[in-house]
Amino acid sequence: MQEIKLGDKAHVRSLLARATSLALPPKKMKVLFRRCLEFEQTHGSAADVASVKQKAVEYMEQQATA
Repeated sequence: MQEIKLGDKAHVRSLLARATSLALPPKKMKVLFRRCLEFEQTHGSAADVASVKQKAVEYMEQQATA
């Protein structure tokens, strides 16, 4: 993702948050959540990593009930 290379962490977080809130197929969401998790592991705190993991769990739960 080119935005990560530019270094604006707040902008990247907002882009990834918007992307992970979309209703996309599970295969595409897996890629987005992985990218988001990698970004937070590199640039974020433990709370940021936990937040991404929680969003991924919530998405999977939502998919299981749909």
